[in-house]
Order: sequence, then structure tokens, then C-alpha cells
Amino acid sequence: MLLLEKHRKARGISQKALAHEIGVSEITIIRWEKGQTSPTVAQVAKLCSALGCDIGDLMTIEKATA
Repeated sequence: MLLLEKHRKARGISQKALAHEIGVSEITIIRWEKGQTSPTVAQVAKLCSALGCDIGDLMTIEKATA
């Protein structure tokens, strides 16, 4: 799961501006933020660059329940 929306809002970047900066559509950003789809590794690298964070900041790992 991505913490994309949190980092984007913390930096005051709109979905449209972020989409333009990394070369995807605004709807793609919306879908990523809602967890409907996921970016490729290359797109995650572009997101990190645009948001000034590293991959560890952007990604979360969900713990499995036993």
C-alpha cells in the first residue's frame, strides 16, 4: 500500500500537478491513492523523486494476521 496521498498533501502538490510531473494521467494518481491500481517500480521511483522521499517512506507493509 502506498502512502502517496499523505506525502503529496504534505508537500502541497495537487493530483494533477503530480500526474503531469511523472507523466501519468490524473485518474492514475487517483486510482493509486485509492489502492485500486499500483504503480510500476519505475513509476514509484518517479514518485519518490517528485515528492522528495525515499521508497521506504512511500511504501507500507501490511502485517499478516495468523
